[in-house]
Amino acid sequence: VGDKVLHNSMEVGGAQDSYFRKYPSLEDSIKDHASFFTSTPYRADTAYKQAIEATNYKDEANALTGIYAGDPKYGEKLIKIIEDYDLTQYNIKRSGKVAYIGIDIGHGKNSGARGGSKGWTGDEHSFNSKVAIRTKALLEAMGHKVTFGVQNPNSNEVGLSPRTTYFNNQKVDVLISIHANAHSNTTVNGISAFYDRYGRGRDSESLKLAKAIMDEYRKQKQVIWSTGEVPSYSGNWTDFHMNRESTMPSVLMELGFMTGNRDREYVFGSKQ
Repeated sequence: VGDKVLHNSMEVGGAQDSYFRKYPSLEDSIKDHASFFTSTPYRADTAYKQAIEATNYKDEANALTGIYAGDPKYGEKLIKIIEDYDLTQYNIKRSGKVAYIGIDIGHGKNSGARGGSKGWTGDEHSFNSKVAIRTKALLEAMGHKVTFGVQNPNSNEVGLSPRTTYFNNQKVDVLISIHANAHSNTTVNGISAFYDRYGRGRDSESLKLAKAIMDEYRKQKQVIWSTGEVPSYSGNWTDFHMNRESTMPSVLMELGFMTGNRDREYVFGSKQ
């Protein structure tokens, strides 16, 4: 999908013309390439799973041979370039501890179509699943441990209590529940993070987590709904089970309004 250009490509067996993606800028090309390996469930969980989970550049380069590149010596050549030019000096130096992160995938594939009474509706769980799969792959590539709990991507809906029970028993460090929002007014758009504010000692850490996430969206100049960080507490419409019943810092992310005249293109449409 998108612009492309026909270019001569050196492949095994000789040169041949192939189509390549065309980008408006170098930055756009780099961003798209960086997300390539986790951009679909097949790529993240099957085709490039071994490369994503590799813990060193040699294993990663060899895992790409014969699947990402047709050249049977791709890994060997890539490793030589890395070593000849001492490219490992540019490796990201991570700081801080490795976290155990719980990702809750909102609803299930058998849930009814969701949306506002006057707005556009759609299969929210399919969107939530795509976000969760890509997020898990990226976090694991950074060294973190991640679990979906009892609600797997693109599977029938599991009740809320078994979800929080699992994460509590696993003692995950933080919990993030992934959703798309809905409203009867189609002009309502934006991303928000509902954080635990139940007065049980997790409020400040949950707010810190919500703010860290929302600040990244602000840097991206995303549309923010309300104040961005919205407290979840008893006696209010924000009294969400995932925040209330979890025992670790938690946020419930609403990643745009599926009913919104702007957001729906990002949730289900051409800009997804």
